[in-house]
Amino acid sequence: MQFPRAGIAVPDFADVIPEAFEMVERGFVTEHDFREFTFTNAAMLHTRNNPGFFKGTVVEQAVADELALEKASPAATAETTY
Repeated sequence: MQFPRAGIAVPDFADVIPEAFEMVERGFVTEHDFREFTFTNAAMLHTRNNPGFFKGTVVEQAVADELALEKASPAATAETTY
């Protein structure tokens, strides 16, 4: 995958995730933060306007499970009062 504006080429994402996980190993972020950074936020981004974005993909069930957890979490369902 290539990002022309940034000039970054990532031929194999299998190399990227272990490198990124070093943030957890070095104590910069928690495993929960890392999961949100690498999975939950992307799932929410792509399903916000197109709930079926991952339909038929290998991650379809994982995304559905994750978003069901997000919807059921107290933070996601709490009303904001000002």
